[in-house]
Amino acid sequence: ELHGLEALQQPKHVPAVLSGVPPLHGEVLAPPLWPEEDGAWSVPHPTAHGGRSAPRAPKMRIRAVEMDHTVPTVGWLLEEYPRPGSLHADRLLPLLEAHGVEKRLLGNFKLGTPIELPTGELLQPSDFMDPPTSRRIGLLSDTRDCSRAAAHCEGV
Repeated sequence: ELHGLEALQQPKHVPAVLSGVPPLHGEVLAPPLWPEEDGAWSVPHPTAHGGRSAPRAPKMRIRAVEMDHTVPTVGWLLEEYPRPGSLHADRLLPLLEAHGVEKRLLGNFKLGTPIELPTGELLQPSDFMDPPTSRRIGLLSDTRDCSRAAAHCEGV
């Protein structure tokens, strides 16, 4: 349950957890979620509370933002965790080959680990890679006014 929703302060909207209604198929009972400082709720990945296990860790953060509607409604913000930027191999590989450094070090290099050349010089990933990238998607539907989500969707 998302605690702190303004719409749930109205007597006509009783949170499901307090109404005695059993969970629906696919719902997972989990600890209550409280809004963060910016007014949005971070939703944990379903596997955090006994949901189906995922083959890999989630690659995004899911947040809920309360919307203005006649019933309790939220919009969703999906934020991909940053991915390493593109490697400029055309500049890096000649240096590695000239110093006899193995290419297998590139995997960790892309994750931020510097490569030390035999001369003692450290090659920093930031000098050979573009900045990290990530994508954000805002899903806002069936609402009267989206202004509550504006700050959260900036740049989306």
